[in-house]
Amino acid sequence: MRKFLFRFSAVGLIVILSGFINGDSDIYFQMSKGIDIFGRVYKEVAINYVDEVKPEAFMLQGIQGMLSALDPYTVYIDENHQKDIELITKGKYGGIGATVGLYNDKITIVDLIEGYSAQRQGIRIGDVIKKVDTVSISKTNYDELGNYLKREPGTEISLTIERDGVKGDIIFNLVSEEIEIKNLTYYGFVPEESNNVYLKLSGFSRSAGDEIRKAIHDLRVQKEIKSIVLDLRGNPGGLLDAAIDVSEKFLKKGQKIVSIKGRDETKEQVFNAQEEPVSGSTKLAILVDGGSASASEIVAGALQDHDRGVVLGTKSFGKGLVQTVIPLSFNTSLKMTTARYYTPSGRCIQEVDYSKEKEIFGENIIDENKIYLTDNKREVFARGGITPDSVINNSSESHLVRSLLATGMFFNLGQTF
Repeated sequence: MRKFLFRFSAVGLIVILSGFINGDSDIYFQMSKGIDIFGRVYKEVAINYVDEVKPEAFMLQGIQGMLSALDPYTVYIDENHQKDIELITKGKYGGIGATVGLYNDKITIVDLIEGYSAQRQGIRIGDVIKKVDTVSISKTNYDELGNYLKREPGTEISLTIERDGVKGDIIFNLVSEEIEIKNLTYYGFVPEESNNVYLKLSGFSRSAGDEIRKAIHDLRVQKEIKSIVLDLRGNPGGLLDAAIDVSEKFLKKGQKIVSIKGRDETKEQVFNAQEEPVSGSTKLAILVDGGSASASEIVAGALQDHDRGVVLGTKSFGKGLVQTVIPLSFNTSLKMTTARYYTPSGRCIQEVDYSKEKEIFGENIIDENKIYLTDNKREVFARGGITPDSVINNSSESHLVRSLLATGMFFNLGQTF
């Protein structure tokens, strides 16, 4: 009888374990099946399609099609755009200090960084790039321009320029330099005779927090600071670490800044302020608008939830998703959404739920109507970005002005005169 019970128990244990094994391995079986089918289709088409197919371009189309079913922030980064990732993460790059754009089908200089090679050598806004070294430049290879202009510091670069009003081409011999992107594009007392500091933060690369710390120290040497305006309007975000670093300049040590949760919501990462705020308890106002996204919303949300300052402007963009850059083979990467971030009160302010009505996703329930409370028990809400404490619209902005800006008409007008 005991032997029978033992055998029965053993069989039961095997059945139970089999259930766990099948449950855990099912996703891997489905993945293996999908890879096999995808590989067979790719191979058959690449070899036997009626017209010749470029294998690399064809594979890229397949990857882009697959990722397009997710969210717009999950993208494949080929080797031509790796330097853009380095720029975001390091805040530095080797280049000539010029910003280019595509206007009227011509590659045009639209901005110059003061003090760097392009500006020092006499290149002007409005100049058209015709060649980089011996490579002809046009809209057909515009996406590859970064490979030609972003190089190791000390590298010589020859630009052939077409300038309005000048006959013939102009050749500039430039030297690539290490260019550091400034996150804090302006700081000072505004009005000049006041004790109010204005900080315009335009990005969140690695040095953003240090730039704010230095600015406040420099201004405090000049005179007493009684209030600070932190302008995050039009700031599209950047690094999570930089958002935490900036928040630490205003929050008390130990206060929660942000938490992130991935697919397994039990594994939560919490980030608290690790230093005393350089701003002390100085009065603070934070400006946001529809162009304030991601890292900007982390900062604004943390300051709002802790009632550190008043948030003014219009509702922010609403990007509550966190991306991780995963290195792949052949100098390529996958930038993939791996988590959502949550403000100190617990709200996720992601505007669009990309998992809705898509068969590839499982069930994902987020309570859109839940009310969250700040430290002072004020009500704040999830979804749809950071709602300002006081909504102030830009009365000077019109649909006509926005259309002119979008089509580059102001730039063309300046070029004409």
